[in-house]
Amino acid sequence: YVNLFKILCDLAQMSLLRAYDYSIAMYEKQYIPNTHIMNSQYFEECFENYLALSAKKVMSFVILEIDVNGHTLEEVDKMVSGKIRTTDVIGLNSEGKLRIILSQASHDDLKYILPRFENIDVNVEEIII
Repeated sequence: YVNLFKILCDLAQMSLLRAYDYSIAMYEKQYIPNTHIMNSQYFEECFENYLALSAKKVMSFVILEIDVNGHTLEEVDKMVSGKIRTTDVIGLNSEGKLRIILSQASHDDLKYILPRFENIDVNVEEIII
């Protein structure tokens, strides 16, 4: 039984390593290198999903657009990462504009959300959809 247990442990370890490698590969495919910013393909896909859920009245969301003021995406990522929730999505749209999807938020919530961005060197404004 000891040998059987060792084989099972090795198989479990191999599965975990493959899952880890897969998650790294997917991250590299979906995000701009060295950032938490989605590339346009995956961001647009995510946006379409949010639109569909919103149309079914399952959830609400708000879109913010970020004017980077000449900063690189890596710099903006560092500035903004502490200002948004883990459930929010930041990415480039098909036109190359940097946007944030604030899930489960409404226009009324912006009075609490927008002040978070006041002390960083980017301009943030709501996009009406």
